[in-house]
Amino acid sequence: MNPIDETDRSSHESVAACLNSGPGTNPNFNFDTNFKAKTIVGYAQAAYCTEGLADWNCGAVCDDLPRLDNVTVVEDGPTQGQVYVGYKPDTNHIVVSFRGASINQG
Repeated sequence: MNPIDETDRSSHESVAACLNSGPGTNPNFNFDTNFKAKTIVGYAQAAYCTEGLADWNCGAVCDDLPRLDNVTVVEDGPTQGQVYVGYKPDTNHIVVSFRGASINQG
């Protein structure tokens, strides 16, 4: 899977509009639709990687994103849920991303 294509700008603008509007919105928060939406979606996509995530070496997904340091991955075997937390030092951000659970009922 590759991060969102640059041509899908309308989706990026929709995400930005949601994040920049509504009650309690931080007036100092500026969402750069050209770069940050793709990055946020890419970090969400990385939660679906099954190998190499803790070392930020999960292949094309990790390669296409700004590197995260100190990545901690937690998996739940019964639900197949996964979460990771990582630090993006160049912007001083903490990234948290969840993969949804998959429960098979027999």
